[in-house]
Amino acid sequence: MTYLLDTDFLSLATQKKRPHEEALRWLARHEQECCLPVVAMAEARFGAEQAPEDARQDLLAKLGMVREQFAGSILGVGEDVLVRWKQLLRDLKTARKTMTCEDTLIAATALQHDLTVVTRNTSHFAHSGCRTFNPIA
Repeated sequence: MTYLLDTDFLSLATQKKRPHEEALRWLARHEQECCLPVVAMAEARFGAEQAPEDARQDLLAKLGMVREQFAGSILGVGEDVLVRWKQLLRDLKTARKTMTCEDTLIAATALQHDLTVVTRNTSHFAHSGCRTFNPIA
């Protein structure tokens, strides 16, 4: 694997009304090189469960399809990732920088597995030390 999909990129490709065409094309070309962090799956599920009732079932169904599509390449948060996460938190504190909890966990997953985070929000990961790539810049 080469790429770790951030939650925002996952959202682009699964939007209810109009998935982002460029994101879909990029994903189609690179799907075999991509994996998902369980953190992004949890964020997407939480968002779908909070959506208005008329959109909720469709979003959960799309999330189920994503889960099937990436069934063999969803990366969990095991002990090694959590140790890397704690190291990242220490480094951020030393540098007096902050990141959201979810982004630090995604960054730690990328760092532990030597992956590039695919995201529109590259600035969110600027202080993490992980590589980022915005395929629709």
